[in-house]
Amino acid sequence: MEFLFLHEANRAALLELSRVNIGLEEARESAQVLSITDPLTGLLNRRGFDIAFSRAFDQRDKRPFALVHLDLDHFKNINDEFGHAAGDRVLVGVASALASEVRSGDRVCRAGGDEFLALIFADWPAADSLNICKRIIGRIGSVEAGPGSGRISASIGIAVSDSKPAVLPHQLFELADAALYRAKSSGRGRVAL
Repeated sequence: MEFLFLHEANRAALLELSRVNIGLEEARESAQVLSITDPLTGLLNRRGFDIAFSRAFDQRDKRPFALVHLDLDHFKNINDEFGHAAGDRVLVGVASALASEVRSGDRVCRAGGDEFLALIFADWPAADSLNICKRIIGRIGSVEAGPGSGRISASIGIAVSDSKPAVLPHQLFELADAALYRAKSSGRGRVAL
């Protein structure tokens, strides 16, 4: 009788231990997802994007991509005039516009503030990313901060991956950043490659 009791107690303890382990694994997976996700927009955060970028850069000769750097034009004015809640709504709207225009294999990130990054994978990354970015700018134009806020606009810089070993990861970011500032200096609400 005691042996039967010990067997049942052992079984119950193993079941409970299994349940606890499953709960811990689910909590670990949830924490891992949260560590690479921007809490406001649901996009990747910079940490998550850096992981995706590193993988993409290592495989650029097999799977070419464009690095897209997007910055909202005059975003500070939105926060100043309509408040930070309105600014947050704009950021969520921009995130939605980005997510709806890129393809399922592409990666989008809110890098911080009003800056976003994207990896657009394509056989012809320059042409495809230009088309996608033009659609993104059009879609962002429909996002509103509030009544009478006017049109939201964004400037976008694009750098295309290259399998040449001379291009380093940080140089690709520098090229995208330089293209972004060319887009801003040429009148904003534009794309520069």
